[in-house]
Amino acid sequence: MNVRLSAYSIAFLFLLVPIAGCMGQDGPIDADNDEGMFDCDNGNQVPMGSANDGVDDCGDYSDEKESDMEPVQDVNLPVITIVPNQAGCDNLNPHHCMLPFPSDAFLVEDTTTTTGLRVHYPAGSIPASGSVDTVEIPRINQLDGMSTASQIMTTFDEVPDLQGVAYQYDIERSMEADHATIIWNLDDDVLVAHWVELDARAQDGEQTIVHLRTAAALEHDTAYMVVIRGLNDQNGEPIQPSAALKALIEGEVTNAEDIENRRAAFNGYFDVAEDQIGVDRGDIQALWSFHTASVESVIGPILSMRDDALQRIGDGLGCTINPDGVEDNFGGDGMIYRRVRGTFTAPQYLLEDRPPTMLSRDSSYNPIFVENREVPFTLIIPMSLYNSTEPGALTVFGHGFLGTGEGHVSSGLREWGEIYETALLATDFYGWSSDDHDGISMGIMDGYYFTHQSDRLQQAMVNHVVMIRTFKGICSELPEMQDDNGRLLVNTSEVYYTGYSLGGNRGASLLGLSPDVSRGALWVGGAAFSHQIERCTQYDQFDDLMESVIGYPSQLDRAVVISIIQSLWDATDTNTWSTLSNGLEGRIDPYEMLYIGSIGDLQISNISTSRALRNADASILSSSSILPYGMPVVEGGEGATGNIGVYFDGGFSHAPEENLLGQEPHPAHNWVAGVEAAHSMAFGYLYHGFVEDRCEGSCIYDAD
Repeated sequence: MNVRLSAYSIAFLFLLVPIAGCMGQDGPIDADNDEGMFDCDNGNQVPMGSANDGVDDCGDYSDEKESDMEPVQDVNLPVITIVPNQAGCDNLNPHHCMLPFPSDAFLVEDTTTTTGLRVHYPAGSIPASGSVDTVEIPRINQLDGMSTASQIMTTFDEVPDLQGVAYQYDIERSMEADHATIIWNLDDDVLVAHWVELDARAQDGEQTIVHLRTAAALEHDTAYMVVIRGLNDQNGEPIQPSAALKALIEGEVTNAEDIENRRAAFNGYFDVAEDQIGVDRGDIQALWSFHTASVESVIGPILSMRDDALQRIGDGLGCTINPDGVEDNFGGDGMIYRRVRGTFTAPQYLLEDRPPTMLSRDSSYNPIFVENREVPFTLIIPMSLYNSTEPGALTVFGHGFLGTGEGHVSSGLREWGEIYETALLATDFYGWSSDDHDGISMGIMDGYYFTHQSDRLQQAMVNHVVMIRTFKGICSELPEMQDDNGRLLVNTSEVYYTGYSLGGNRGASLLGLSPDVSRGALWVGGAAFSHQIERCTQYDQFDDLMESVIGYPSQLDRAVVISIIQSLWDATDTNTWSTLSNGLEGRIDPYEMLYIGSIGDLQISNISTSRALRNADASILSSSSILPYGMPVVEGGEGATGNIGVYFDGGFSHAPEENLLGQEPHPAHNWVAGVEAAHSMAFGYLYHGFVEDRCEGSCIYDAD
């Protein structure tokens, strides 16, 4: 609503209004003129300008009665637009404190950072859970920008009709000049490919989130602007901008400090929208901006920890075999010559060995060494290496969600070792291992504890780096890796990586962090964890807690919290590391990845796998069952080098297109591991560096 300015607001508007005319009169009051005087009830007279000023000039308060005088007209004072606002929030959107997301409203200037900015989520801005009144995550406030995996989202009073808007199978539509939603790179002046969906998890009594999903990771240390125009509601009526945005568009002053502080910036964005994109400001339904974090801010600390760990260990600190750790003919099926279980010594930066725990850090937030600890490993030596005349390569294996290295490398996938004459070595991905159920649950109830989980993930990656260096060095000729005649069965100078599911998610970060392995085959993995969660059946075990009264009963709150936490995951997320496969300023060596996807995957969505591929500037194999947007097609053979993707289709029902869980049992996620064409391409790529097409023109199979 619009109101006239009252006396209490004069100080606020002093700088906005010319002093001349502020009394609403054309000239000075003549004290000798009866028309310029106010008649008090007691017979006294006072200047008309003294009436109704909060001071008892008459002596009987009669001059403070509005009914005794005609109101003075404030003809020169501006109209103030009253908008819902709350300190510490982005008041551009009235539906939630942290919408639209991500937003420059939560960035402050900081000359000490690479971007010149720093995230600032004030106390009370992050949604409280049913367990804690205030959620604060200090680590995020130390980053110098927003996540490059940010879920870009907002809400309107009405639910938009997205007919004609780009969706996940029509991403190229977002690059057309008349598209309703626009993500604009303000630094490079280019459009950003994306697709749009409504939140299928929206609940009664709340607005529905509109998600703008980028096709690939955003650029680091880059300014972006989001513009939405031309949307109608479900009844065909134009969507209206928020009152705050409308005031900015029309040049009206608001009562919201954060809006007024950004007015000049918004005027600049309106100019960009009009002059460079061709969007008239009068047609804008939503507009906001944000700036992404620098690479250094995101991965600088984990690189520091890795460098320190490698310097400390040299060729390794040692391995210890468990008392019952050697099992010949493990499994009794003739595939395994020996399973070896033990520990390797690794520098630890976590304060405690068990969750919840955090990294010890210095004032620059770099991890500080705490002590050396023993970390478990499992080594599988196949019978084929025992029968071979030459030692075989060492393949590091990455386990699945909430599993263990021992459990997964000892299961059905050990057959790969037998077929391809390679030893398999594994340890745990702390943070998403079997030990982390309680830690994740604590994070759901209090987002602060996701810092603990993120720190465990980072320690886990360094553990893997140390394990590889140790087995290439001091543990390269363990007696347990030899046959009874002392012949070495494993050649640890030749090391590769393969990982399944979570192991596929972690692959890019391990390849980037380890200087000792440069090629990986990543099975049913993807990028941007926050984009995966709501589509992944593996996370249904946490859904009830997340939606409960001790978690976040509001879907708006849940969506915002998941999006915020992505900034903690970025240090190890494939969304970050898949963009760095060409190396980084001598700190990261180049590496190569083959991604193998499975159509209908209910655990790691195909859209997530495709995102990882686009991040890596990967090519897609011509025989792939789908050819996702934005990837050049390559024929199999010696020319199929670098980062490559291929999708297999077993004819399973497709996953939901919305951000919903599919229905298990559904074998698409695991089925592809047993497809001979898939694993022969994977290990051929690891050994030779190119993809030999084994699909005979089409990677479509009858799963039966």
